[in-house]
Amino acid sequence: MKIVTLCTCGLGTCFALKIKVEEVLESLGLSCEVLPCDLSSGFLEAADLYVVPYGLDVDVNSLGGFGVLVIEDVLDTEEIEKKLQESFENMKRSGYPWK
Repeated sequence: MKIVTLCTCGLGTCFALKIKVEEVLESLGLSCEVLPCDLSSGFLEAADLYVVPYGLDVDVNSLGGFGVLVIEDVLDTEEIEKKLQESFENMKRSGYPWK
């Protein structure tokens, strides 16, 4: 599974999200590729899931994959864990090809 974290310039917020997402994945015992990207490059990266900070103007329909998680506090591990778990459960229920 590939997860892309996005921010406007690709210099800060997407890296903070990447680190937090990887922490959560490790605590859940899951292994996924997590790639930080700026918004422009993110549209070119095919991914199963996109994680974006609240307020980032993203056309979620143009990203593809299973979906987009909007995170209000990029440093809140509990929020990220809850939203990732919900998304993974929805993916499995919908028959999305779990990689």
